[in-house]
Amino acid sequence: MAEQGIPVKEFAPEEGSFGWVDNWQVIKGTPNLDCIYAWLNFALSSDAQCGMVKVTGYAGVNPAALRGCLTEEEFKSRHQDDEAFLQRLSIYQKPPRIDVYINTWNAVKASPN
Repeated sequence: MAEQGIPVKEFAPEEGSFGWVDNWQVIKGTPNLDCIYAWLNFALSSDAQCGMVKVTGYAGVNPAALRGCLTEEEFKSRHQDDEAFLQRLSIYQKPPRIDVYINTWNAVKASPN
């Protein structure tokens, strides 16, 4: 919107903001461990980090990799070097009663329809 001349500004409320972190997990005993490590190494690389950040506008997990592809303004706008901003975020936590969610989801998946 700012690029279209619309005056917008990002801010974090004093009360804090919500945040989330996507992640990859390696399952114990996986038969394709070499493939998984190749993917993880790629996902952390400059090419992958820069591509993801440029396409989504989200922050990356590897600030060092992003220094080569983001302008200083882009780097700062994604809070890549702002530890205080990250500390103010309420990161998603496992909900209470997770067993209820799991049982409900399993019932939906088991439904014949």
